[in-house]
Amino acid sequence: MSFEYKLESLGFLTSDSNLDPYAYPTAGTDYQYKAVKMAGNGQFTPVTAIGDVVIGILQTHPGLDEAGEVAHKGVSKVVAGGVVTEAAPVYLLADGTVADSSAAGARFIGTAMASGIAGDIVPVLLAELNATTAVQS
Repeated sequence: MSFEYKLESLGFLTSDSNLDPYAYPTAGTDYQYKAVKMAGNGQFTPVTAIGDVVIGILQTHPGLDEAGEVAHKGVSKVVAGGVVTEAAPVYLLADGTVADSSAAGARFIGTAMASGIAGDIVPVLLAELNATTAVQS
């Protein structure tokens, strides 16, 4: 199923060394359609904990210090890290993926627009992603 909805992106940020596909943390890791956070100095980096403050979902494959498109509003593709149910709220997992349920303290990312299982790419209507985004209790 396709969803046509304009994404709002942060296209001026550059990736830090954690997003270099040839280096740390794991060579060959693909961060496209996963959550990212600010790293400082105008750079973004992969999330590493369920309570990280998410700035958006990475839409591209930037190399080290390259600009990347980070969606923060609209319907974005997101990698499922567990079960995702259509119309259910989805929460952040520590690897930047999302699932219907998660541990206490996980950040609310948005509402699933389709169902999927771990490894699937699902459309998610992104919530207002910022420091005050609700956490799972």
